[in-house]
Amino acid sequence: MLEIVFTGIGSAIFSIVIYFYKNWRKTVNKDKQIYQNYLWWLQLNNEIIKNMKHGQLPIENSCSQFHLLEPYTLNYIEFFDDSLRIQMLAYDILIQGALVKKGISSTDLNQLEFESQSIHHTLSQRIKFIDEYIGKFAISSFILFFALPPLIKIIANKYLIRSNTGNKK
Repeated sequence: MLEIVFTGIGSAIFSIVIYFYKNWRKTVNKDKQIYQNYLWWLQLNNEIIKNMKHGQLPIENSCSQFHLLEPYTLNYIEFFDDSLRIQMLAYDILIQGALVKKGISSTDLNQLEFESQSIHHTLSQRIKFIDEYIGKFAISSFILFFALPPLIKIIANKYLIRSNTGNKK
């Protein structure tokens, strides 16, 4: 009788672990592919920006070749993903302005280049994070994948995000 109970419990635990394992692998691979797609579009836009800065392409034609980034919908670590979402939104606003005006000022072009480099660096670091920490085939990576988001949220809420309801003078 006891064997049946423990076998049933063991099977249930094993099934849950396998479910979470498949979820981990699928999510990590999907996220990495999404980051690589964003890097591809950024690289294309960077080439257009570079050619515009060196005067190799007319500004009117170049602006029509810009590509908007798809909306960033990932939400693994909320604190970091919200920051990247804001960066990408600022980048897309500059691109949309260039597309609508069919031109771009040198100030906006420099800002667009800066935003592009910043997003590129962030995405590259995310891919490196996936490759080195949460994507490796190791038990520690499996545990880290599920434990890191709540841990970061607790730290951010406790130490980084300050409430606006503080003492007002």
